[in-house]
Amino acid sequence: VLVSAFAVGYGVAAASPFDPIAESKAAPAIPATKPVQIKWAARQVKGFTISGKAQGLLSPGTSRRVNLVITNPSSFAIRVTNVTIEIGALTSRPACSGKENLVVTRNLAATPIVPKKSSKSLQDLGISKTEWPRIMMPDLPTNQDACKATTFTLRYTGTAVKA
Repeated sequence: VLVSAFAVGYGVAAASPFDPIAESKAAPAIPATKPVQIKWAARQVKGFTISGKAQGLLSPGTSRRVNLVITNPSSFAIRVTNVTIEIGALTSRPACSGKENLVVTRNLAATPIVPKKSSKSLQDLGISKTEWPRIMMPDLPTNQDACKATTFTLRYTGTAVKA
């Protein structure tokens, strides 16, 4: 079983990595005796892309790690805070449903930093394989021969902030 992929990165561009957000909804004039709590929220970065490749072939009952490749075209390093993999329903063989024959068993568990203007894999970044995403082809009670030599489509989405 072959796995193919396309990627989507999203977010909001940021001139600075943090924005203060006041948690109090009090009137504009706050008495000096009442403290104001400030929460810093990191702004998301847009324009990065994610792709990936399963480490080996899949067969019913097996799972494989996915070595993601993150491309950062920005002029600053980014910290990837979340990556989600979605299995597409359509495959290269109409008789093999992607959603029925492939599942994500773990999304990315790390928050890698990708240098500016670079494209790095999880392996390049030294991310432990135990934190890589994982996909599995479940061993279904039905015949899965229609999935032999099939290409599945994976959709990657993620968020990142300025590192």
